[in-house]
Amino acid sequence: MASIDPALFIAALDKAHTSSEGGRLLTAIGISEADLQENPMETVGHRMYEDEARGIQLDFVDEGKRRKTPIHDIGEGPWVLFQFYFMSGAAGGGRYAGALPYGITFDMTRADLAKLLGAPTSSNPMVELWQKEDHRVSVNFDRKSGAIKAVGVQAPLE
Repeated sequence: MASIDPALFIAALDKAHTSSEGGRLLTAIGISEADLQENPMETVGHRMYEDEARGIQLDFVDEGKRRKTPIHDIGEGPWVLFQFYFMSGAAGGGRYAGALPYGITFDMTRADLAKLLGAPTSSNPMVELWQKEDHRVSVNFDRKSGAIKAVGVQAPLE
């Protein structure tokens, strides 16, 4: 997979996989709807794509759970990209090789992140969150080393 501009991921956020934005993202990653698996941690109406070797996780929710949709069977899609994560490899698995959103890099410290993104809107030893435009950016840390484990972006909560 060639490096994908993080703006392509952000553009597909809160959009169905069948939308032009969603389709462009799936094509850039090289996957299709058939690659979206049931999320074992969630209830009916959730799908995910995880590629540990490439350090990517995409989480989808059935459009009927995200928006009021008349006469819709939950679990049949279309699938709305709810959040995505880029993994650093610090917790095992592959390291995402592409650019991260907002100029974040995996080698940054909490102080570096605060300088780049401003004070987080929420912080604890394992995660810091920032509100950006119409979505949230999360950075997950290893509790022992303080290294960045993952950088994620989440659609607005409804």
